[in-house]
Amino acid sequence: MCITNANIKQILDDLGCVIIAEIKSREKDVFIINLPLCHIYGFITLLSAFYNAAMIVIFPFEPAIVLEDIEYYRTTRFSGVPIMWQMMINHPDFTERDLTSLDRLISGGAALAPELGRRFEDVVGKRIGQGYGMTETTGTGTFPVKWLPEGIKINSVGCPLIDTDAKIVNPDTLEELKPNEIGELLIRGPQVMKGYWKQTEATEKTIVNGWLRTGDLTRMDEQGYFYIEGRTKDMIKYKGYKVMPREVEEKLYEHPAVLEVGVVPAPDPNIGETIKAYIVLKPEYKDKITERDIIEWSKEKMAGYKYPRIVEFLNVLPRTAVGKVFRRKLRDMDSEQK
Repeated sequence: MCITNANIKQILDDLGCVIIAEIKSREKDVFIINLPLCHIYGFITLLSAFYNAAMIVIFPFEPAIVLEDIEYYRTTRFSGVPIMWQMMINHPDFTERDLTSLDRLISGGAALAPELGRRFEDVVGKRIGQGYGMTETTGTGTFPVKWLPEGIKINSVGCPLIDTDAKIVNPDTLEELKPNEIGELLIRGPQVMKGYWKQTEATEKTIVNGWLRTGDLTRMDEQGYFYIEGRTKDMIKYKGYKVMPREVEEKLYEHPAVLEVGVVPAPDPNIGETIKAYIVLKPEYKDKITERDIIEWSKEKMAGYKYPRIVEFLNVLPRTAVGKVFRRKLRDMDSEQK
């Protein structure tokens, strides 16, 4: 199924909305920017602050300082990757600081666990929106929107930007899928790259008939909201079932002892591959809970084919420069152990 610029404009007309009302600059906006400016996410956040003629506060990320400065500067906008939100939510100062000035909150770079989003909203009273983008889409392809009937959905990356088309297709046949069917996300629009510099073959594989193949498994609901399910290369094939690591991770975050989690496929001599979870425990649970405890809890909370068969505790998860869980390193760790 495809949602297009025309669809969005029709929704706006039906609602009596004017898009400029959502993007025009506002007085007294304050941005705190902790994202690396060399990365497209940080760069686009900086440009957004410039566009809004906002006050900009830039410093390396440290949760206690961020929380203090949100209160001090009466920050209105904050963008971060899930690990940044997680560290802020789990910090003791989170419930002690006045964060009511926050208005527009964005999480990107990876999926934000719904449990974290709910905890933030329960305390602050504001919902964190999620967006989706790549360097190849100049940072943004979909964005959380307040003007659609259901507003910002806590586990959705929103809808395509104006002048941007998106569709979900079968990765093998490129046939468009129906609502709520999981397939590959394709995007086209003025912000999509023309191609990779001097890499004709890679460009031809990525840009097909004007559409950018993102490599991300996604679904779209009946209202046109998009949901990122994971990368095609990260999918775990367990006994014929297809398991997305994100689904398992989101459920594990509901366990009170789990601080961070990364789920990957692990080699299995009998069935090919199985499900493994690398977990960082909250400090107060260290030495008080075992890997077997987590597995038994997971059995009760997840479908029989989804729960992790192997759990390993780590002191810290490997992450990329922008804070995503570095799944390739987790897979490599498992291979090295074998």
